[in-house]
Amino acid sequence: MMMQFDLREQFRSALLGLYLAEWKFGSVFAEQTSVSGPCLPRRGLGSAVLEGAVLEGMPAELLTQESAAQLVYVAPWLLRQHDDPMGCIQGLARLGLKEDTQQMAVVLACGLGHLFDQQSPQTLLAALAQKLSGPLTQPTSVQTLGQSIAALERRLQQPLPAAFGETSTLLPSSTRLPVEAVLFSFLRIPESYGLAVKYAFDCTQSSAIAALTGLLAGASGGLSQMPLPWLSAGLPVIEPTLDLANGGLAQLWPHLDTAFARWAGSPPGGLTAASLAPMLPLPSA
Repeated sequence: MMMQFDLREQFRSALLGLYLAEWKFGSVFAEQTSVSGPCLPRRGLGSAVLEGAVLEGMPAELLTQESAAQLVYVAPWLLRQHDDPMGCIQGLARLGLKEDTQQMAVVLACGLGHLFDQQSPQTLLAALAQKLSGPLTQPTSVQTLGQSIAALERRLQQPLPAAFGETSTLLPSSTRLPVEAVLFSFLRIPESYGLAVKYAFDCTQSSAIAALTGLLAGASGGLSQMPLPWLSAGLPVIEPTLDLANGGLAQLWPHLDTAFARWAGSPPGGLTAASLAPMLPLPSA
């Protein structure tokens, strides 16, 4: 039986899942860019989410990075588009991303929408195949990707290898795109955030794919699935302003609620952590 979360908590855990996995398995972006180093230390989580949730543009240097890294950058915005595939397509077309990257972003947005609707991960591939075959997800190339994703279902029925190190057996040989690796890794071990993102990294040696797996695993399982040692060690790096001795995780909520506020309707005068607090009151416990 699935645990039930309210939508704002799912937004929070999806974003924290994204950045926690990125911290655990290394920097998504190349060191020479000004966009990010390990866990975006030049900006911190709060400003990274704010920039991604607004998505007024993409840094030029990021356009030369791998597609999975670009998807990590736009992930906060994809949460905003989880119930609007056509809006997702139109928004991404302005950024200069390659067509296959745009397609993968639509798949991730639709996948988040499925999980945010409290649907089981076990029905995710079938739901994606159906949604991506409809008229809202033109062009035809997106529909073709949907058919490819549906084919992952057969491989998911095979048993896990005895050890994650047996990388030759981890992913289907037909897997071509990062989003396929993300979906396969998440659905291989949907009940465990930590194992799913480790599986993704062991499969691909890509911290970006591990981070995107963490996005889905966080949306599905919530904060309770995230390993406490990772949270204790990673949070001060992800957001250097945190004082874990006074308030802990609750200090993250105004930052992570940015994406939720953008989806729900941002407050007048712009979006900041200070303006989010009265709009989205923090829980008392």
